[in-house]
Amino acid sequence: PKLRKVCDAMDAAGYTFTMAMFGEVAFSVLPKEKAVEAAKHLEAAFPGCEPVVVRIDEAGARILAKSH
Repeated sequence: PKLRKVCDAMDAAGYTFTMAMFGEVAFSVLPKEKAVEAAKHLEAAFPGCEPVVVRIDEAGARILAKSH
């Protein structure tokens, strides 16, 4: 129900969001400028939420080793 409210609010604002299959995570794939706008809208509409704008990783899945 919490994520449904987020998706509905973002759809109404013109941003298509969906949710992950685990946790309470809503996301969208947008151009950088639109992503920043959407993050600002999320913060205003849902105080306390923590939107994060990240780029799509073009390298794909891999194991990262911690260097010592």
